[in-house]
Amino acid sequence: EKKKEMQQKINKAEKEYEAAEDKKLYYDSLADELDDDIAYYNGIIRSLDSEIADCNTRIGAAEEKLKIKQNSFEDRLRALQENGSLTYLDVIFGAKSFSDFLLRLTLVGDIVRHDKNMINEIAEIKSGIEAERAEIETKRTKQDEARDVVLAQQEQYELLSNKQNKLMADLKADQAA
Repeated sequence: EKKKEMQQKINKAEKEYEAAEDKKLYYDSLADELDDDIAYYNGIIRSLDSEIADCNTRIGAAEEKLKIKQNSFEDRLRALQENGSLTYLDVIFGAKSFSDFLLRLTLVGDIVRHDKNMINEIAEIKSGIEAERAEIETKRTKQDEARDVVLAQQEQYELLSNKQNKLMADLKADQAA
């Protein structure tokens, strides 16, 4: 009778051990999935870091180009101001002949077109810089979201690890008893 009772205890302990082993395998697979998720989101974060650095490089180049264009345009305006109050009409109507008039009219038209193009280029560069900055903010938001996911995954991983450690400690305690 004692032998039968002892065998039942052994059988019960073996079943509990097998169940604990199955649970450990399950926890191991969950831990692997969490590791994969964490690695995936860390990869996203690194990729976004690289994209943000590229955006910053483009912004730097555009700001340098903008500075050059603005300086050139400011020099042009300064030269106009320093040369007195000579207007485009003064230039056109100061012509000595009809062919001189047409030449001056063409030159004034070219100057106006050049100035207008320069203003448009400056506006486009500024717009491009703002678009890049907006893209950086979007990428930083995505990074923050990915970091939040990583933190949540790491917390789950720690909880899972604690459960697994407790399970193993209980299993060892049962084996010792």
